[in-house]
Amino acid sequence: MVFMMLCTLDEGEGMNTNMKTEKNRKPEVIIMATFIFCFVIRFFEALQLRFDETILNENFVHKLSGILALAIVLRLIHLTWKEIGFDFKRLYIPILLGLGLGTVRFIIGYGVEYAILSAQGANPSFSFFLSSFSVTGVNTTLPAYCIILFCIFNLINAVMEEGIFRGLFIKLAQRKYSFAISNTAAALLFGIWHIVMPIRSWLDGTMTFQTMILYSVGYIFLSGSIALMWGMLFEMSGVIWIGLADHFFNNAVINLLHISTDSGIDEMMIARTLIAQLFAFALIAVLYINQHNKAVTQVT
Repeated sequence: MVFMMLCTLDEGEGMNTNMKTEKNRKPEVIIMATFIFCFVIRFFEALQLRFDETILNENFVHKLSGILALAIVLRLIHLTWKEIGFDFKRLYIPILLGLGLGTVRFIIGYGVEYAILSAQGANPSFSFFLSSFSVTGVNTTLPAYCIILFCIFNLINAVMEEGIFRGLFIKLAQRKYSFAISNTAAALLFGIWHIVMPIRSWLDGTMTFQTMILYSVGYIFLSGSIALMWGMLFEMSGVIWIGLADHFFNNAVINLLHISTDSGIDEMMIARTLIAQLFAFALIAVLYINQHNKAVTQVT
């Protein structure tokens, strides 16, 4: 009930007094310039700085640079943080909804995985520890003191990615295109954003070109599909917080909660993630379509 009350179009939030000037700017140029700038920094950090291979276990420079770039772009195009969804007067309930969504969908994902492994006689059990993650599986088990750093970097990452890919890109694209097109374009860019690591593995010689392509497509699909859902949450609620909280929870649970069996750890991680994402996507898509149809009916 609370979710349905919150998920109403924020009609009161429109363009500011600089609307005429802003409309003269091409949103595609601003979007692509911002994306390329952030992507280049991300790529350079992954290939050269490699902080994720140090005690920090995280490439954080591009995240902080992304937030700084977002702040500069907002100032240049005369948008406020509130206009791209960072409404601090509507903070707590949306965050609880996002965390609730993440909890429910991963209970289902982990539950299905546990049931399948039990049926196979694999003797599954839950383990709590910090690890790094990629579509290729768990890479490294990390010491407990890294959990605090992980949570800080995870929060910075969620703020940066939701602010840029949902708040800024969708808001800008909607000046010229429908929400469906805007959300799809932002989701595609979000998927491309995540192919850096397979490319690095290929350049390092630890992955063949064909495998790199396969995993890049996997990243684009997984990241792009969840981005579509976070975009719908942003459009329905008018704030960034639901998707941001779910984004934070998504990254946290994948890296902290694991299923161990007699033969290994997280052998069905991709299946678990897909199940969780498909359930959440279907749920939010139904809610979005229902709200959209009601809005159309009221207008007509």
